[in-house]
Amino acid sequence: MQNYLNQLRDSRQRAWHEAKELLEVAEREARELTGEEQAKWDTINRDIDEKDAQIRSFLDIEQREREADKARAAYEPVIVEAEQARRTEKQVDDMTRFLRGEIRSIDIDLGPAWREKRLIRSGAGARELRDLVSDTDALGGNTVPTSFQRQLVEYVEFYTGARNLNVTVLTTQSGEAIEIPNVATRSTAAIRGEGTAIGEVDATFGQATLNAWKYGVLTQVSNELLTDTGIDMLGFIARDTAQAIARITDTDYVTGSGSSKPKGIISTQAVGATAQTASTGVPSYGNLVDLVYSVNPQARALGAYWFTLDTNAAKIRRITDTTGRPLWEPTLTAGEPDRLLGYPMVLDPNVAAFATAGGTHMAFGNFSSYYIRDVASVRFERSDDFAFSSDLVTFRTILRTDGDYVGGVDGHVKFLKAPTT
Repeated sequence: MQNYLNQLRDSRQRAWHEAKELLEVAEREARELTGEEQAKWDTINRDIDEKDAQIRSFLDIEQREREADKARAAYEPVIVEAEQARRTEKQVDDMTRFLRGEIRSIDIDLGPAWREKRLIRSGAGARELRDLVSDTDALGGNTVPTSFQRQLVEYVEFYTGARNLNVTVLTTQSGEAIEIPNVATRSTAAIRGEGTAIGEVDATFGQATLNAWKYGVLTQVSNELLTDTGIDMLGFIARDTAQAIARITDTDYVTGSGSSKPKGIISTQAVGATAQTASTGVPSYGNLVDLVYSVNPQARALGAYWFTLDTNAAKIRRITDTTGRPLWEPTLTAGEPDRLLGYPMVLDPNVAAFATAGGTHMAFGNFSSYYIRDVASVRFERSDDFAFSSDLVTFRTILRTDGDYVGGVDGHVKFLKAPTT
């Protein structure tokens, strides 16, 4: 698989250089692309997009395998003895009993799975992972297969563009509202002459409230499929439910109004630049540079991202700098996003398209002041009666979450807006 992945990357790179050469020729001759060149450009970009999708699919599989292998190697020896003492051959996982209809409702604690992923990514050693295992027992959910918890977490993250930014994720065991203080105005200093009193201008504080809005999905499965032992039902339900919940929650993480739902990333913060006029909202090289430098340098130094729609990214690929070089920088590192002006790009289907007049169709900055709050326990419920006439078993999945900026005056994200006409 690695050889095939390398071939895909090499082929993608050759295609990009071929597309880049088209732009450079037109730039040198101070003209637009001809009809034939435009058709070739579109064909090359479709080929690049197809290869991107294949590469992402392979990288996702590889990443899951690496994380699973690393986690098992670190803490499986620690828990083998405890697992053997706790379970006998006749004991059955709660999740398996749930699928068989022996129990109708089950709460699964995803907190350990989220923490495990964060620890592995941070390079944690065996001691930290051992502490996590001990904590897992205290939190309950011991009889739910850990592979199912990990699958849910991985699919939720994969299908949620906002979670791929450097947002802050809080995982709580209960759903009470959380009040997070922020700075509304800062203290100010001033120069004073000798003997002149120094005026007092104190900082003022506000707070952001993170609730736990309820999202649910129904998944229906035939009785025949449930009883077929050759089918990985845990994997199917994890993928189907996580994908559905991830997509609806991501819509609110990006564009939510904050009224009985999360406040979206695109719903707040300030405008850093407006796209060039007399266009369909596609930014110029200068617009993008203005947006980068509208964000303070501390935010950029701590890690900044671009955030936009995939079709917007396709148009950005054609933008060149003042010397005719494309701004888009395809990555050569496995698992890393492509870059624009040196900063990684994250794509999300819920950002507005460039053609949307007056829309906010691109964000740039450090997104760590955007908080996503998850209630760790995901509720699964089963009904054999809801679709009785069709002989279908209905599974209901409920996740509680919220999102909002809590940075106060330290907003480190700015937006690019389209012209109003």
